[in-house]
Amino acid sequence: RVRMVEVSKMRMEEHQRFQAELAAAKGDMERVNHRRLEAMREREADFSARVAQREREMELQGYAHRQRLLAEMDAVRQRDAASRRAAEEAAEASARGEARLRELRGQLEEKLREADRLRKA
Repeated sequence: RVRMVEVSKMRMEEHQRFQAELAAAKGDMERVNHRRLEAMREREADFSARVAQREREMELQGYAHRQRLLAEMDAVRQRDAASRRAAEEAAEASARGEARLRELRGQLEEKLREADRLRKA
């Protein structure tokens, strides 16, 4: 009977020792998993920050590109408007020149008719 008590006691001690080892191993695994999880979260945060930074850079580049396009379009519009104004001014000057030419021809023809009348008279 004493022997059974000792065997039982040994089994209990062994069971407690294994339970302690199991608890220690479980604690180690939880710490390792916690460190891995934290490392993964840090990598994810770094990645998210890099993605956000890249998006901001791309938005700034897009904005700068749009501004350059707007400036170029504005310059083209201004050149086009200047060309139209110059063409209109040239057309108006030409029309004034032609009108003046007709007026002078009319005056010249009138003088020639008067000269013919005077010569015949």
